[in-house]
Amino acid sequence: MLPARPLFVAVAACLAAGCVHVPPPPADTPERAAPKGPDEVLARYVEAIGGRDRLAKVQVLTMEARLTILPDEGCEEGDEGCLSAPQHGRFLLVTTADGRMYRRSVIGDAVEERGYDGARGWQRLPDGAVRLDTPAERAATAEDARLHWYFDPRARGIELAGLGSRTEAGPDGTERTLDGIAWTVPGVEGPPKALWFDRATGLLVEEVVPDAEGPDAPVQVIRYLRRRTVAGISVPDVVELETRVGPRVRRVRFVSTHFDTDPVDPARFAVPTPAAGPALDPEALALVAARARAEAAPRDGTATAAWARAAFELGRFDEAARAAEANLALDPEDPEALFIAATVDLGRGDLRRAAKRLREARAAGLHPAKLGALEAALASHEKDAEALARAHQAAADGGGPPIHRLQATRFAAIEGTIDRATGRACAAELPMVRTQPAPVFELRIDGRSVAAILDTGAADLILDASVADDLGVVRLLRDRLPSGREVSYGRVAKVDLGAVAVENVPVEVFPGGSLAAMAGQDEDPAAGPKVGAIVGLRMLSDFQITFDVPNERIRLVRDTPACRRSLMAGRRGAKVPLFVHDSHYTYVAGRIGDADPGLFLFNTGMRGMDLAASRAAYARGAVPPPVIDPRAPATVRVPRFAVGPVVLSDLTGAYGYFERDRTAGGFRIDGMIGHGALADRAWTLEFRGRALYVAPPSSTSASASTSSR
Repeated sequence: MLPARPLFVAVAACLAAGCVHVPPPPADTPERAAPKGPDEVLARYVEAIGGRDRLAKVQVLTMEARLTILPDEGCEEGDEGCLSAPQHGRFLLVTTADGRMYRRSVIGDAVEERGYDGARGWQRLPDGAVRLDTPAERAATAEDARLHWYFDPRARGIELAGLGSRTEAGPDGTERTLDGIAWTVPGVEGPPKALWFDRATGLLVEEVVPDAEGPDAPVQVIRYLRRRTVAGISVPDVVELETRVGPRVRRVRFVSTHFDTDPVDPARFAVPTPAAGPALDPEALALVAARARAEAAPRDGTATAAWARAAFELGRFDEAARAAEANLALDPEDPEALFIAATVDLGRGDLRRAAKRLREARAAGLHPAKLGALEAALASHEKDAEALARAHQAAADGGGPPIHRLQATRFAAIEGTIDRATGRACAAELPMVRTQPAPVFELRIDGRSVAAILDTGAADLILDASVADDLGVVRLLRDRLPSGREVSYGRVAKVDLGAVAVENVPVEVFPGGSLAAMAGQDEDPAAGPKVGAIVGLRMLSDFQITFDVPNERIRLVRDTPACRRSLMAGRRGAKVPLFVHDSHYTYVAGRIGDADPGLFLFNTGMRGMDLAASRAAYARGAVPPPVIDPRAPATVRVPRFAVGPVVLSDLTGAYGYFERDRTAGGFRIDGMIGHGALADRAWTLEFRGRALYVAPPSSTSASASTSSR
């Protein structure tokens, strides 16, 4: 992909300071002696562009230019990334004698903007965020910002070495001699750049900037073709930047249009404060249009189908169900409408109705992979291992993702009802042995005590490999993570959770130490007993879960009619509807600022941040993008976030980490809610009833937030 380096970084300093080619001297001019070393080459250059005294008087130089990206050369046939037609744009560069810089290039709708305020280098990203330079980038940017880069380079640590000389034909066809310098900037990675100066004129005519060692390494060559005089010094008029990656070549030509040496407002160089811009929602507009067409033509099956599809893809499930029902009234065998209706029934917890829809969808010819995935979700809610294996196998045979075949093999090795709640007690309380960096509690697996965390973003019980080995867990199946590390699958007979228990529990086994890392214990050596288990939501789906960080406890209640009193006691506070997709993915409608509600995965396994939303979701909520320091997590402040009727204030949001805006089911997701967003209060998750109850903040939340337990 071209260019190999940021497009205009390598030419910026020389454009501002006179790195140009001049016509050769008259033929009768005596031949100049070879320079005695790189310092003499630079001294000749300083004199050629105006002399030290004259140059020192110029404190600011602003240059504007037209730029043209020429068609690429050496492209392979069918290469869509190859530029076949020229592109035109504008370029602005401001540099100062005290080492500040502002640069902006515009090509069509693409804008590149960078700056250096004398201490920090920055770049504005396409989404409006501002990214600060890394230390290595800062070293390079500081050099680009230096107007008089040729003054006293050794004093700032620049390493200079002679490259000898070479001859070549000049622009007029006559032979000229070039003297070379290797220029190494401390802190900048990669090989040194090579500067080649015309011996006769003293001027820099070519700069070679390699990205790496080796014959096939990307390289940029900057050629300085014409000059003019501004404030008594030579400045470039025409510059060509050539980028080579293998056989492919791209050339960019800069033709200056304006120079001046007037003072510049220092704010031009400062790190900008990102602002929230207007954010249209094309999918919401598409839904409005589809709804209007369907309402105008209620007997038009194509219009009602489009309405159902648009509502479903946006995650507006109530509206999607209404539209699907309208479509099924016109065509009871429409596969897409049956798919939407069955997905919504499963998400709402109406398993009987979902089963009926799936039988109808099978008869209507719904795609086998889609049908199998829905049947697997139903079997998961019914905890039927045999049905799970069959459904995953059908999805795999129908062309579904490879994970279905793995899950089919896994559940075929397990008999009976999985994750089955047992015991006579209605309820159990599990004390949190620690609340930071993630709440930790203890359970017993086949009689052994294990520290665990609750992760509503997971389905199964997950064990650390060391714990699984101590328990003698038989690996029924082995697989590889994307990192190459092994993950395996098995089962344990029983997990005790205080006075209640779960039997016939499928487990996933992760590499040793990885669960402690997920719990943040790799960053906190004093974080208490090492986490050896993660409890997923399907394992606890027979229970109502109350998660109470302020009072440092988890309360589990069997979801049966006999335990109704205990169940009702936990349902305090505002009720928020849940939508469950697949086996356990639990979504709530969340609203950032004044944006329309979007779907957020309720994920207690996410720690360190209250929220993680997509860039688009933050923009729709008028949350400005951040100034990003690569040495620290990128975060934003979310002044207001509503979960149903519950309004949360001043939350911390992770930025740039959640960019998957579409689920496997095909509907949009805006982000995730971590346990920290509700850590100041108790909340209760009723999985079967598809509801989240959120209590008011606890009076003990302030002390709980700093608890070392």
